[in-house]
Amino acid sequence: MTLTRSPVIPRWLWSFEQLELILAVIVTLSLYGDAFPYRTPIVFPLTLLGFGWVGLVQRKLTVPSNAGFAFTVACVVFYLIGILETSYLYNLNLRDLRNVASLLLLSPMLCSLRDRRQFQTFCKYTVVLGAFAGSVLAVIGLYKYNLMAEGREIKFLFFAGRQYPWGTSLIVDYNFYAFAMLAGAVSCCFALCRFASFGAKALSLCGVVLTLASMSLSGSRRGWVTEALFLIIVVGLTLRWIGLNLWRSLHRALDAKVSFQSIVLLFTVAILFGAALRRLHPAFLDSNRAEFQVQSKSLQGRLDGLTQPGASFEGRSDRWVFASHLLENASPMQLLFGQGFDYLHIYAVEFPGDTPEDYPHNPIISASLFSGIVGGSLVFAFLIAATLRYFRARKSDIYFASLYAASLCFVIPSYNSIFSGKLFGLLLLIPWSIPPAEDRISHAKSSIDSPELIHTRFPRAAAVKYSR
Repeated sequence: MTLTRSPVIPRWLWSFEQLELILAVIVTLSLYGDAFPYRTPIVFPLTLLGFGWVGLVQRKLTVPSNAGFAFTVACVVFYLIGILETSYLYNLNLRDLRNVASLLLLSPMLCSLRDRRQFQTFCKYTVVLGAFAGSVLAVIGLYKYNLMAEGREIKFLFFAGRQYPWGTSLIVDYNFYAFAMLAGAVSCCFALCRFASFGAKALSLCGVVLTLASMSLSGSRRGWVTEALFLIIVVGLTLRWIGLNLWRSLHRALDAKVSFQSIVLLFTVAILFGAALRRLHPAFLDSNRAEFQVQSKSLQGRLDGLTQPGASFEGRSDRWVFASHLLENASPMQLLFGQGFDYLHIYAVEFPGDTPEDYPHNPIISASLFSGIVGGSLVFAFLIAATLRYFRARKSDIYFASLYAASLCFVIPSYNSIFSGKLFGLLLLIPWSIPPAEDRISHAKSSIDSPELIHTRFPRAAAVKYSR
């Protein structure tokens, strides 16, 4: 049902791609919000507002009817069954339930992307916002690292009862700061390939360098491994593109007599980047302050730990072995349908740390504990189904598939459930929203399908086109 435009609401709100932009903003905040210590909930209120705007005002929501949503509902049901078997509602449960509520609201919004053009617009916005957010967080992280070398700290990074985050990480869980930097590097690479202007390509390339540099100094071993894999893949896949298309873009720009603004922009970026390296170099390499020396030795120790992966992974493997003991001692009914979330307290006693709740750090094993072998098998099947769905849609989209593949490296050895993070549940649903590749022919002449024109005509031309 299409709603007639109201004269009270501004015209640009109706002509702009509201659904695609809202989804892109929520995806960006879901990912990069986990890498920044904000204290006020943002994602759920924004999701609620977006759902109300698209569903109640525009009336453009579609009821989900795909296998991805069915998997999500089934996993939620088994999660709730685990809560019913629990004597106490833990803090981790409250966090997961908030993420579940956001995910259920976002599901009909994702299903409302009806054609390839809408999905590509959503992807386009997400790439641009992701590249910007990742670069900004990388700059803040490098600045924070520079302050640490001078013996200074940033007050808003302190949380009561927690240590100050070290390295470039802005949060205590430096693994997920590293994941945000990896996602930022991926977004910058896609922007580098799809931006048409030479200045935009230069900014995107600077973003890649900044995010990878900040990721390198975050102290995350998983970050270093995935960063190395990322660089190998990117170099292998884009070397030809850099050699041909970048020169082609430069040649076209020179033939068109590059505008004075583009030249100023490019030189400004180069000068600022060089000045930043000159400023940060002595802080990174020549600092004699005790605080920085402690950080450097810890960073070196974690780097040396890569030579002994078994020893560095003991914290995870010991928890997985302990989970097998809990499953062995469970009754047949508990083995099949779970024993609730009381294992969170048991783990905290067995592996004492800074938090009153602990878990196996594997969403499949955790699901086997709180919802039994049936629930664990369901989560495993959901992960495999999403992977296969991304593979089938590889000709239509590889951006979200890249984020999904990167997230698996951080989620599988870290999460308590698939709902523990704001983004992962979305990444599991998105492949069922990707249109089939066969639609490519019917829209071949559309500017939205042309990487060369995507960022030269947006957003003004796109807004006019969609308002007709």
